[in-house]
Amino acid sequence: MFSAASVCADAHQSGNHRGGAAKYLDVAGAALAKRSEGSAAYAQHRAPAQSGACYNHPVMRPPERHMDEADRKRIGQAVKEHIAREGMSREEFAFRTKIPKATIDKLVIGIFSEKTLARLERAVGRAFQRAGSSLARAADSLGGYLHADYRHLEGRYLMVRPAFDGEQTICLFPMEIKWDDSSPGLCLTGKPEEGIEKSGQISIPKNSQYLFVNSNELGWQSVLIMSLVNDDEIMRGGLFTLGNVGGNNYVPVFAPVILQGGQRSANERPALLAPSDARYASLAGLLASVCKDKFVRVIGCAQ
Repeated sequence: MFSAASVCADAHQSGNHRGGAAKYLDVAGAALAKRSEGSAAYAQHRAPAQSGACYNHPVMRPPERHMDEADRKRIGQAVKEHIAREGMSREEFAFRTKIPKATIDKLVIGIFSEKTLARLERAVGRAFQRAGSSLARAADSLGGYLHADYRHLEGRYLMVRPAFDGEQTICLFPMEIKWDDSSPGLCLTGKPEEGIEKSGQISIPKNSQYLFVNSNELGWQSVLIMSLVNDDEIMRGGLFTLGNVGGNNYVPVFAPVILQGGQRSANERPALLAPSDARYASLAGLLASVCKDKFVRVIGCAQ
């Protein structure tokens, strides 16, 4: 049985008999070529008979994704602006990213390989690609997912959850999922209270069936964990945060949550639904399905 390794070893052992080595390599090469069904790639890269040199089989690399000149210049400009915002010289930036300054100088004018760009993005923890590009990627801290893989999540949603101060009332909040270039990744935004926009970055770990939304407002944290969209355009999950249970009393609260997608109006406003509202029964049923259908599990507390 022939392999590239055995051909190399035997060729070097025959190094004092160049004619024999050449003949042997030709025979071995013919046998290998026959075994690979006449592979042209092997014929082009096999060892030259005269030198007895050893070559491995060629490594086939996938082609780089295409970026036109406009994309490259835009990415170069984004890198240049990033360096300026950080208040660093190119020399310092090169030192911190461990990328040669000469490479940085080329990169800011749009001359770079995809490998160099990926290396830079890993070093600074952000992506410089255009949001509409198939190359756009979330920060590693968010799971490093490709924008193209989760573009279908973008759009307007209605967030539905029980009111913290009374389970008989349902809160409705218009929300939107969109891509954020400044901190690359999807984000969930909305104006749930007093017209003040709130947002949280969306993390999607590899192979996860759930997404995570982390919100931090001056140190006040909340975590929303939602299933990825099903055929009914509904995400189901839960929110863990501090909730107002009356007056100035805030305690940790877990609440089932629904994110209902579809064609929603941009003019939708936050609302409270009482049991007498026409939509109450159907939305209450959706909230009940979060636990009933085991999208979340609550342990250690009496139900």
